[in-house]
Amino acid sequence: GSSDIWMMATANSPAGAYSSNLDPMESPSADNGWVIFDADLYQGGPITSTNPVENVTGWLMTPELDMSSLENVKVDFYQYFRYCCAQASPLTVEVSVDGGNNWTVFNATGIGIVSANSISANPLNTVIDISCVAALQPSVFVRFGYNTEIAASYSHYFWGLDDICIYETAVENDLEITQV
Repeated sequence: GSSDIWMMATANSPAGAYSSNLDPMESPSADNGWVIFDADLYQGGPITSTNPVENVTGWLMTPELDMSSLENVKVDFYQYFRYCCAQASPLTVEVSVDGGNNWTVFNATGIGIVSANSISANPLNTVIDISCVAALQPSVFVRFGYNTEIAASYSHYFWGLDDICIYETAVENDLEITQV
């Protein structure tokens, strides 16, 4: 991860002032560990005049991946998160094919959250098709971003990830043209 807020979850995770009463992630392999961006824990306690909201951002990035032979690429992962009610979400999957100079951003929530301080399913399986950027590319980086530059005011929330898989799916043609 790009910040010390990304960490391996402990038996107490999530562990911030607003989320410590929540269950840990229940992904299929959570017993062998999962990763969490625990902004709530990082903030150190309830929002007060002495502990104001601080927007925090961080990424968890793959090593360079060669996808030059893959025509259809998906990212599949389990997640567990809590965030507020704004339309924009700080949770992103981002893809770069130019060494990290430019990133194509995909919303990672997988669902629409409309109520205040909502919590996702535990776990929420999410699949994102990144073919439009990554397919047939020899140098691909994929990163998971808790990105408050896209959506601010998410200081006391968390995002857990587990069982990340990046794979090729079969190319399916659902349109056939016949000359008559």
